[in-house]
Amino acid sequence: MIDLYPNSTLLYQWLIFMAALVVLNWGVFRPVLRLLRERRQRTEGDEKRAAEFEGKITDLKSQVDAGLEKARHEGQEIIQHLRQEAEASSQQTMELARQRMEAQLGQMRTDLEKAGKEAELQLKQHARKLADELGTNVLERPVS
Repeated sequence: MIDLYPNSTLLYQWLIFMAALVVLNWGVFRPVLRLLRERRQRTEGDEKRAAEFEGKITDLKSQVDAGLEKARHEGQEIIQHLRQEAEASSQQTMELARQRMEAQLGQMRTDLEKAGKEAELQLKQHARKLADELGTNVLERPVS
């Protein structure tokens, strides 16, 4: 039968329990608690470093975005400047071509007027010759 009342083995059981408690405390509980504490400290440290890195990443991202926006703006200015230069160059080229065309047109007009006067003079001379020949043939004598 089982006896639940304290007897003479109670002191031995208590001493064994205390010895086991001391050995377990020294050999198991303290090292495990130390490992858990170190793990928590490392985890908290890693979380802090991660938060710092996130802050740095956010700062760098904003700097990159600002740099990209600045580069985009400068690119637009360069493109606008090049367009203006191209338009000015195009207008200068067209003005130069118009001036050359007007000069050539003026030269052609002068040449045509000169050719027209020469043709008129030749026609007058030819008309006089024809009139003299016609008069000579009609009158049957030389007309001077």
